[in-house]
Amino acid sequence: MPNTPNTGGGSNTASNGNSGGSNSNSNSNNSSNNSGGNANSNSNNNNNGGGNVTPPATKYIAWVKNNTTGQMLFSQECSSWASASAAASSFMNSAAVTNLIFDGHDVHSGVNQA
Repeated sequence: MPNTPNTGGGSNTASNGNSGGSNSNSNSNNSSNNSGGNANSNSNNNNNGGGNVTPPATKYIAWVKNNTTGQMLFSQECSSWASASAAASSFMNSAAVTNLIFDGHDVHSGVNQA
């Protein structure tokens, strides 16, 4: 069966009568106003400016500070806010900080984005 031109905006598939296997020829027309032949439409949506850019990973700093003396007692860089918060809380619950608080020191903790 010969492959005929597509004039109606659909697809045309014809098979080749080859005894060694079957080959198919498929034309697809993506134009809604095609009235005289096949339209070829190629689009390239790979517009990434030369490669994929991975933003830098966000880091968080857990800290504990003695506001009475102005001394930073603890700081640690962490990869997530949750792990930084856990680190600051853990140090706040340490015996050293507990003793400072009992001695009247004003001790605070927190997490900052690095």
